[in-house]
Amino acid sequence: MNILDYLRRNLRQVCLVFVLGYAAIYAIAFVRLYFVEHPYHSSSRWMLDNFQDKVRILGPHWDDRLPAGVPEHRRPPTVFNSEGRENELPLYEPDSPGKIDLILRRMRDADYLAFPTPRMTDSIPRIPEEMPLTTALLQLLWSEKLGFKLIKTFKNRPSFLGITFNDDLADESFSVYDHPKVTVFQNEEHLSIEEMRRRIVEAEGMGPLPTMNEMLLMDEGGWVGKPPSELRARLIPLVCAFAFIQLIAFGFWGMFGGRLGFLRDRGLGLSPLLGLIFTAGICWGLAALRIAPVTKVSAYVVVGLMAFVGVVNIASSARIREGLRESWSKYGWSAEIGLLAGVAVVCVVWLLDPNFVTLSEQVDGGYLQYFTRNESIPPVDILNPAEAMPGFYFDRFVLGWFLKGIGVSGTLGVQISMLLIGAVIGAAVCSVVGNFISRRGLAGAVSSVFVIPAVLGVLVLRESRDALPALQADQLKPEQKKLVQWLSRSIPGAPVTVDSCATSFSSGVSLAAGLPAFQRISTEQAASSGDTAALCSSQDPQALFDTMMKYGAALYIMGTPPEGSAGEAEQAEGGIDGRPDLFAKVYDLDGLKVFAASFSNLYRRPAHS
Repeated sequence: MNILDYLRRNLRQVCLVFVLGYAAIYAIAFVRLYFVEHPYHSSSRWMLDNFQDKVRILGPHWDDRLPAGVPEHRRPPTVFNSEGRENELPLYEPDSPGKIDLILRRMRDADYLAFPTPRMTDSIPRIPEEMPLTTALLQLLWSEKLGFKLIKTFKNRPSFLGITFNDDLADESFSVYDHPKVTVFQNEEHLSIEEMRRRIVEAEGMGPLPTMNEMLLMDEGGWVGKPPSELRARLIPLVCAFAFIQLIAFGFWGMFGGRLGFLRDRGLGLSPLLGLIFTAGICWGLAALRIAPVTKVSAYVVVGLMAFVGVVNIASSARIREGLRESWSKYGWSAEIGLLAGVAVVCVVWLLDPNFVTLSEQVDGGYLQYFTRNESIPPVDILNPAEAMPGFYFDRFVLGWFLKGIGVSGTLGVQISMLLIGAVIGAAVCSVVGNFISRRGLAGAVSSVFVIPAVLGVLVLRESRDALPALQADQLKPEQKKLVQWLSRSIPGAPVTVDSCATSFSSGVSLAAGLPAFQRISTEQAASSGDTAALCSSQDPQALFDTMMKYGAALYIMGTPPEGSAGEAEQAEGGIDGRPDLFAKVYDLDGLKVFAASFSNLYRRPAHS
């Protein structure tokens, strides 16, 4: 107790001593770095002591070269093959097929890689959109999945009185110049260029990869990635979805709750549904008027402004505050219970009939994926981009807009959208029933009876109105799944594509990735339009290009040729490859190829082959 009293009386002095003491310890620890051997010398000494003559040591360009000369050492660094531009890794060059081939060729023939500083790992992974292949290469290298093993790191960290400061994540001005971290890899597996390229292209399928910070913090011993648990991978998006819909409901009620006094609960139960439609509708209108595209940022701005206005209304009006307090005390929990009850209905039906959600994936998966990517209004028909999408898409737009806000897509996005439908319908049913029945117990009983058919009715109505065929993700072949992943990761937005039109329906790759594509060309269109024939053929590159420009198509996907037509497919591919003024090959793996307009900056990507 005496110590506590002393701290209370001398709090300022204690804080001052703590701050000054911490600063003095760090200052002394940092100054001590200049009394030990520099990491360049210690790492070079270790390499000169342990490496054999004539071994080839590569290093990154635009950086120092190791090993360096060590005073009074019996061996000079010239005993190694480490000097000259042929021993540099041009990692900072823009991603291109030539760059990757050059790097992999030099890595194949190398014995060791020596990174004198963390400049590469502290810069390139910050722009994965601009340098996707180089980022994947670094992640695979540091996770020891390119045949190289991380055998040694050298770093002098500030230390004094047993206290060590790990500044591996500090700005390079604090570490790179006077005590950089040297990282040395050994080529143990001597993989072929083709194998290393395959692993880089399929990086997402190589298991968990280290983040930029994890690479910067990594020491010898390597990195053991732990895949995220299935529960955590699903729980976090669910929590985000719950928080986002609650924020939307709160903002909507704060803006309009004062005008809903004719309802007993003042619209608490209806706020999630009405707020979702209201905010998504504003974003839809802004995009339709060409004021702002439908993006995650615009969604946050609209929801944030609505929540801000709601807070101001509640804070500035005693009547609204009293109404909120009264309505929440009487009906707040019933609205939340109704929301959870709707979710429970979907979950129970899902458990009893797993095909129920599978049907939803088949019908809605492509549309939801499209609306999470699409930024313009009105949208095109994703199965025939020459036409506008019919007017029934608004509910899918609302769900896609919500998924865009929480950053979820794919199968998990479909599942969350189903739960969201159940939640807002369940809360709305409880609100409507509560406004007609004043007795709480009776209102709760009636609500529990009506929530189930209401939720099921909405879901079944959505499914029964549309019978457009679409492949499910589990029906895609492995090579098609790789292409879907690449399209989702590397192609921004929702550009129109041409997906093989040889049959009535295409491979489904574009739809699975959320890209509108010419996948359904009716016989009437084919008979009346020569352009449609050109759109589904690669025999005449100029005609194909002209038709793509007419319909606004940015990508051409060439699928695996049927049996017996490989020669024809090679001839068609050769015709497109022979027109670099028109097309650039941006993907080439497992027989699937993607071509883009050669002038497009959006798709100036290296050929993934």
